[in-house]
Amino acid sequence: MNQIRSISPSSSDDKPEQDTCLISRLDQATDRKWSFSVEDHLIINGEVIVLGKLTLDGVFRVAFGGCPSEGPGPLHEKLQAASMDSLVRCGVLMGIVQDQQEPQQARKPDNGNGAEKTRITRKQLDYLYMLGRDLNMSRDELGERCLQTYGKKPEYLDRTEASGLIENMKKEKTS
Repeated sequence: MNQIRSISPSSSDDKPEQDTCLISRLDQATDRKWSFSVEDHLIINGEVIVLGKLTLDGVFRVAFGGCPSEGPGPLHEKLQAASMDSLVRCGVLMGIVQDQQEPQQARKPDNGNGAEKTRITRKQLDYLYMLGRDLNMSRDELGERCLQTYGKKPEYLDRTEASGLIENMKKEKTS
């Protein structure tokens, strides 16, 4: 796919305030070592949908972003809005940006090696799913249990929450 748009660290001062805030947050969290590109785009009934890719230290996440078709506005503005939406979603997937619009402390993304992060490890997640199978639970049922108990899906548990859930499920298995 051809890259049709890119946003780089502190790339522009002519962006709206929330965009500048997001770029500043990414700069702070990654020491300005990030890149974002729109890998592809699609226009359906005036709605712009983009597939964006955020890369940090060789780790990347991709997410769709969109801009609704309501209201007038040039295509390039809709592309920019959809790109920023995708960038925000990628930032959420990286763990740098929160889903809510409340301020947060910037932090380095989870690169899977366990440094500085408390997100569930791959081993813990695999073990949870194995325990779920042993307890005749589907992935959806395990996901629902996590949502009810912790307010998030298994993939977003922290290590402490995952350990607690693993211990409870091991007790259920032996009883």
